[in-house]
Amino acid sequence: MLVRLGLVEVSETVRSEGYPDRIVYGITDSGREVARVWLREMLRTTGDEYPEFIAAVSIMFGLAPDDAREQLEQRERRLAAELAETEAELAGAPPGLPRLFLLEEEYRTTVLEAQLSWLRGVIDDLRERRLDWSEQWLREISAAFIPPNDDKEDR
Repeated sequence: MLVRLGLVEVSETVRSEGYPDRIVYGITDSGREVARVWLREMLRTTGDEYPEFIAAVSIMFGLAPDDAREQLEQRERRLAAELAETEAELAGAPPGLPRLFLLEEEYRTTVLEAQLSWLRGVIDDLRERRLDWSEQWLREISAAFIPPNDDKEDR
């Protein structure tokens, strides 16, 4: 399906005697752009996207650092608005309402505060270039930590 959509293409076919052919795919320019669009969306939006946001953070290097920071800044503004709304709801609770009925909003406030604290730290690190990457640096890290593909190991 990804081939049909033009997001990946066959890069090579590896033939090994006694084994089925192995097809290696490579991402196309269209595939890269679709991935960037998804990545931007997952970094900036909030809501019930837990697995997607974690996945997006794990591959944030797919965007340039400034682009990633801009997406996270949008997320930060949305979370700050959610926090302000939650705090207003807590402040507007009827006097004398037992805490038992406020626990959900207390929890939501605590979670939003923690998310904002972490997010603001990452944004600051991106802004100050304490967290930074480039295509060249990523290639060097890849070469240092990913062993070369040796077909003999697959047998």
